[in-house]
Amino acid sequence: MPRFSHRPLICACFAAMLAPAWCSPDIETEKTPAGAVYYLIDKEAGKSRTLFWNPQEAKSDCGYSADGNVTPEFFWSPDRDYLAVNGGSPRDRQVFLYRVAKGKVSSVDVVPFTLAQSAPLRKLKGDFAACGTDVVRWSPEGNLLIHVWAEERVTDEKQKPGNANFWAEVAMDGNNAKPVSVSDSEPEKEEPYPADQLDPKQIAGTHACKGTNPDGSKYEGTVTVRIKKGLVFMEWDIQGKTSHGTGLLEGMTLGVALDDGLAIYHIFPQAEGFSLIGRWAAEGAEESAGEVILVGQGDMEKAKIPVSKINGSYDWVRESPGDSQEEGTAKISGGDVSKTVRWALGKKVIPGQGLALGDGLAVIRPDGLAVYQLLEDDEKSPYLAGRSLRPPATVCQESLTPEGQ
Repeated sequence: MPRFSHRPLICACFAAMLAPAWCSPDIETEKTPAGAVYYLIDKEAGKSRTLFWNPQEAKSDCGYSADGNVTPEFFWSPDRDYLAVNGGSPRDRQVFLYRVAKGKVSSVDVVPFTLAQSAPLRKLKGDFAACGTDVVRWSPEGNLLIHVWAEERVTDEKQKPGNANFWAEVAMDGNNAKPVSVSDSEPEKEEPYPADQLDPKQIAGTHACKGTNPDGSKYEGTVTVRIKKGLVFMEWDIQGKTSHGTGLLEGMTLGVALDDGLAIYHIFPQAEGFSLIGRWAAEGAEESAGEVILVGQGDMEKAKIPVSKINGSYDWVRESPGDSQEEGTAKISGGDVSKTVRWALGKKVIPGQGLALGDGLAVIRPDGLAVYQLLEDDEKSPYLAGRSLRPPATVCQESLTPEGQ
């Protein structure tokens, strides 16, 4: 996305809080006559490689270790800032945790469990016949779930060994990790996204993009998409110049607050990828320009996307974390794509600049970004439902119901 000379629309603290450290780390396996060798690569740095693990030589530049019977299992955090790896030996499993940022790899130290957290292990008596930890999965919020287990050593065939199992959720903080909760039973997996809601992780990565500037000139480049705690972080590289955005995904609508403006995309799933076809506008601009982002094998560069008629007056409700609620009114006006939205909370009026596409509406306002999707209730009455993002990283639920409905 091109950069502009206009005054930034979102406040500096909001933009700084949302700006991530960009890199595209991954694991590359190289097959040799003696077996597989694992490298940690940085795609953005021209595939610079760090030896992660050579099992034949028992060598690692990252401090990883495992015996010949244990194959590394890799688990990237949703934002790919952290890498958890299972290792150790069959009877002494270990978890190795790393932070990968700006091309550097550093070990993450896990704070020891408290006595209360490790209580299941203290129920065992004598020596442990087996003890270890395994990675289970990452949560969408970025916490790591690990399984800790142990058994008592058995000296008599008739003796039944005691055992202990617990699952711990570990929160990341720089180069440290802290267990925040422990359970005697494995937590259930979170419900999958509904059919009409795309999992934002499906559009993560670096993709080709092309678009039009306000003066009609064309541009091409790449955009890197990262997901963290359900938010969509984007960085455009257009002819060596970078710009950033932070977005929310509602249904198949992606709304993005830019460094200096607003963008909205409709996401089209394809056989082996996605095409994001959208519009963007600089702050204060009356006209919008087009852009397409191609994810994977996406190849749809043009599509007719009818815009729903949403102009009118609404009753507005915003529910913040902690069950606090605000109520007011909102009025949407403007053309087919470019919209003006004004919220009224008593005597307070909040202005917003919006873009509509398909059944979606994205609005940037002084307190952050709001993204809505046009839905129908049980009586087939249309209304707008979605979320808003307020600094510092507070996500609220919002709805706009036509007045008198």
